[in-house]
Order: sequence, then structure tokens, then C-alpha cells
Amino acid sequence: MVSSLHSLKYPDSSKTEISKYLNDTDIVCSDLEEKNKIPIKRFDSTDVYSLLFWLSTDNSEVSTDFIHYTKDNYKRNLLHENINYFLIDNNKANFLISSITTAKNYREDVPVKFAYPITEANQSPKRIGERGLKLPPQFINTSVLPITKESKSKISFLLFCSDPFSSEALKKLIWLTISLTSGYGNEYLLYFPDYNEIEDKNEALEVIRSFNEELLDEKVKVLKYNSIDAQALDSLSNTKVITNKNEIYEEDNQPSLVNSQHLNEAFINILPYGDIIKPFLKTDAITANDIKFFLAKKGIFTKNADIKKLIDLMTSLLFSPKELEDFKSYIDVKGKTVNSSDAFFNIKQDETLESVFKKVKINTDNLTDGLNVKIINSDSLKFEANPAKDEFKITLITET
Repeated sequence: MVSSLHSLKYPDSSKTEISKYLNDTDIVCSDLEEKNKIPIKRFDSTDVYSLLFWLSTDNSEVSTDFIHYTKDNYKRNLLHENINYFLIDNNKANFLISSITTAKNYREDVPVKFAYPITEANQSPKRIGERGLKLPPQFINTSVLPITKESKSKISFLLFCSDPFSSEALKKLIWLTISLTSGYGNEYLLYFPDYNEIEDKNEALEVIRSFNEELLDEKVKVLKYNSIDAQALDSLSNTKVITNKNEIYEEDNQPSLVNSQHLNEAFINILPYGDIIKPFLKTDAITANDIKFFLAKKGIFTKNADIKKLIDLMTSLLFSPKELEDFKSYIDVKGKTVNSSDAFFNIKQDETLESVFKKVKINTDNLTDGLNVKIINSDSLKFEANPAKDEFKITLITET
């Protein structure tokens, strides 16, 4: 299911629009279920996705992270149990369109194909991962987009990342590139939004050479993709989809970089994806709510609290180095021991503690000074009573 909203400029509040969209989606889904159109009977299971494109025309908002200001309005009580919701704002759409446009302009005579994460369902050891002409819904608001351009004799692997260029990000993306292709690519083109050939070339070469593999030196190129704004998008000429030359690269008997001893030794800093990410998630330190909170920052929402289903959803996605680093930082902070300090106040009026705390207006304006975090539930803060301990507490949800 695909919906769209268009604004000349993003509104200050999205609560009304999101509530209406979720209600409309629920009605459509219920109707499809009543007509037995979902789940699809010929499959063991059916994944249902609802995509909302909320875009604005204002070029000053072309890179605006509207998801950040909207995600709290995806209330759990408004979500359908069997739907995964994806929100695409200007920032996400800009990355997606810029990446695909750049890929179309490279080797123009062959079609754009999307490389899919290798999972238990489609894995094939020592082979290039599955790819196809259709963009999977899981990639619609991704920060990492893998694309192949292939003929029978040559396959080019293009990996786009919306993170700023850094040596650590490049190292992890090289690992991801070779992992997705099992090392069989003829060339690897890695794209960043801010890569500068003059300023960053030496740093990039140093990272590539750190893998100690001559073939990799020849195959990897680091480039910058050009961001497409609203005016540039309007001026693009119509591009036809090339399907008459949908050839498959013949990888048999071709040398693979994965067989290199030096390269395997260099796989220290990885970018886990697919089934590789499961061991990182199956720990007591990570709860279902942790995963849902992380996904919401990406613009992905689900009512489901089943940890197994959430992990399955995570394995179908790709994450940028920055996203996984943010997730790791969140888990690390959550696991730290809380420091507390006592303060005592005298209540001069003849009232119960409960009535006193109900009157307290919580001001969080200066609470995070110097902490480099933001309180994201400030609109819904309230004291919660614990009669057994004769205490009241508030819970703050923050993000870095």
C-alpha cells in the first residue's frame, strides 16, 4: 500500500495527518483481509507494507529529516498488527532518487538492478547475492543502497551511502560490498554525498590498501553522488526502463576476492546485515522496544513486539555505519549504571504527595545542558506513583 502527502513546506505538527493516514490504511487493510486478498494463499506468509511519501516542494527542506519530528505520532494504538509502516521524507527520497539517477547514468546500456541482502531464504554460498529490477520495499527509506549493472561479461557493483565520508565508514562499506558479491565483482564503485577527490583521495587509498589485496586496489573506486533537488528532478528527461538487455553475469570460474587470505585477515571492522546481524541482536541487553525505537528513527514502525519477528525485519534491511554506531551507543548508554543524588523539600500545605505531584509542571528546558542528547517524550511526561516505596518517578526517553 502506497500513500503520499505533499506540502509546500513541512508543517510544525504532523499529528492530524498521520492519524488520518493510519486510520485510512487500517480500513484498506481490513477490507483486503475480509476479501481474503491478504494473506496471499499461495505463500506460507505475507509481509504487508504501507509506504507513506511525505514530501515538500521547498528546496531549503531537500535534506530535512522530517522523520525526526514525525515519528512520535505513529502511536502504537493506531498501528495495525500485521503492517510494517515506512515513512519517506525529503531526505530519504533525495538519497534514493540521487542514487538511482547516478546509477542510470553509469553504463547506460544496461539496466539498474538492486542487490538484495543475503538471508536464509535466498543465500547461496560463494555466489553473488540475489539481485533484481524491482526495488524491495525494505530499501525504500534506506541509508545504504546496493545496485548492480551487469552484462554476461562484466558486473559493476555500485554502493551508495548517505553517511559523510570517513575512513571507518569506507572500510565497513568495502567489507559489505565484497560480502554482498562474494568477491566476484569486476569493479566496485562506492559513493558518498560529500567525498572530495582532491582532499579525500589519499585517505581512501590508505583504507583500500590496508586490505593488502592488489586486486582490490584495482577494483575499488570512491566517488561522490550528486544530490537531486526539486528543480533538478523536474528538469530530468524521461528515462525508459531497460529490460531487453537483462543479462546475468557469468561468475563461474571467475576469481573471487573472498578466497584471499590477506583479505580475510582484514575483515575486522564489519558492517553486519542479513543473518550476520542476528548474533548481535540476540542478547539480553537488547529488547523488542530497543529495536522498535531504533527502527522508528529510520522511519520504520511496527506494532509487533515479538522479538523474533523484529529481528527478522532487521535482517531484511541494510544499515549504514553511522546508524549501527548510533544503535550501539544507545544500547551502551542504556546499560550504564544510573547515578542518583538526593534532594529534600518540605511540603508546607496539608496535601497528599499524590496531589502535590499532580500539580508539578515539569520543565525540561535545561535538563540536558552539556549532555548532547535530546528528550523526545517531553510532551507526555508525568509522574508515576509507586505506593509500595512511597515514591514518584518520571521516565525520560532521549536520543543522541
